[in-house]
Amino acid sequence: MSVCRVVMADFVNEEEADKFLTHLSERGKELYQQAETMLVLKTTETSGMSVTVYPNEEAADQGTEIRKELFSEWSGKIVQSTTLDAELIGYVK
Repeated sequence: MSVCRVVMADFVNEEEADKFLTHLSERGKELYQQAETMLVLKTTETSGMSVTVYPNEEAADQGTEIRKELFSEWSGKIVQSTTLDAELIGYVK
């Protein structure tokens, strides 16, 4: 069963949001090597979200540890974040 992690984050300003989202989109595959796919979205001027699909819960849990480290590095620039777990029901290209 594929597992999705949806992470939403609000940043202190638009510049930090852009920096983080660009960093994540450029290095996402390197950082989240177990991920099958990842979407990085800017939802407002100061917020964004990612949707990451993992092959199983174990891989998703490894992604959680990576996210914790990444968010720690960006401490003070992320105002708040929310994470949702979801079961992938369908994928349309």
